[in-house]
Amino acid sequence: MLKIHRLIQVIALLLSGVLLVLAIVFAEAKQAGRTCQNIAITIAGKAGPQLVEKGDLLERLTANTTTPILGAPLQALETRKIENIIKTNDFVRTGIAYKSWKGDLKIEILPRKPVARIIYPHHQGQYVDEDGTLLPLSDQYTARVLLVEAERLQGIKKNLREHAYGTALLALLNYIERDPFWRAQIVHMGIDEAGRIVMHTQISKQRVEFGFPEAMEEKLTKLKLFYKHIVPYKGWNTYKRVNLEFDNQIVCE
Repeated sequence: MLKIHRLIQVIALLLSGVLLVLAIVFAEAKQAGRTCQNIAITIAGKAGPQLVEKGDLLERLTANTTTPILGAPLQALETRKIENIIKTNDFVRTGIAYKSWKGDLKIEILPRKPVARIIYPHHQGQYVDEDGTLLPLSDQYTARVLLVEAERLQGIKKNLREHAYGTALLALLNYIERDPFWRAQIVHMGIDEAGRIVMHTQISKQRVEFGFPEAMEEKLTKLKLFYKHIVPYKGWNTYKRVNLEFDNQIVCE
């Protein structure tokens, strides 16, 4: 009786395997006859205008493929090649492409996020993203980000992390970008030849002398204390400059 029970289990297992193989073969045969009916592009975190748009990506695909994607057999579409084309867009951080059972080519994009615009003398400048990558300006959209005037950064070719100073500056830019208060308040940053930073904010006309891009949390905490405890009593126009460079003190003049 036990042998018969085991035999039934083996037969049931074999039948399940056969049915699974048949289902896969049937699905592949059905898929082989499908053509691409739609190109669906999803851009992560898209809540408004961005540096990369769906139309740009579609134009890039059209310009870099020899045959139209729409109407092409799904099996003939090379998703790896499509991903490589999409990634040639400077504003795309990562992109994946895959085919759905409904006949769609789906493309999911993670765009680069600018945290600042670096301006050089006699040059329109570049964007820099959260990874430090330098990006060209867009002809279609201007990102509302912190402006940084810095002639000393002009020698950096691709990424701020190419130099130690650029790495430290990137940490400061990301710190500002991730803090809602400072992201809204700090609008301009000037960097002299020595690397010292001067900031200008939305809520005051004071020259904020930040110094080198270090001890950023401590310095910005002092600046917030200045706005919270000193300005309300002394007035907004009492001081023309605020220096944050010295430990445990704020120098106001």
